[in-house]
Amino acid sequence: MLVRQLQTMTVTEIRELVASRLPGRYEPLNLTFYGRECRPIGEHVVIGDDYGTDLCVSLSDGAVHSIDPKEMLPPRRFVNSGITELAKFIELSGTFADSSAEPEILAQQMQAALTKMDAKAFSDPENWWAVILEQLSYGL
Repeated sequence: MLVRQLQTMTVTEIRELVASRLPGRYEPLNLTFYGRECRPIGEHVVIGDDYGTDLCVSLSDGAVHSIDPKEMLPPRRFVNSGITELAKFIELSGTFADSSAEPEILAQQMQAALTKMDAKAFSDPENWWAVILEQLSYGL
């Protein structure tokens, strides 16, 4: 089992990772990423959004969270352990886009595959990816 060491990141490092690893847009999940235009806010860097929440990277450990600036949704949801894991999740989720499987089966297949990359993303049913796949299983 790999143990992820806590690593502080700089805004510049985060901007470079976002620009090099994440697409500007990912339509299937309504994601937008800001590339080198990421902006620091307190202990986080806003790297993008999902048309409702800000996707933020923690400067202290590099984890990605979904934060609702309007505080209408849960104020903070864990997304991934880092930008690299988020990029891998997006890439892998794209491979399921043309699947003809029933939504519930598709969500189960995706969760099994994604869990192998970053199990923490599914460690709580309220985590961002867990919620996304639950919505997918209902055909949303």
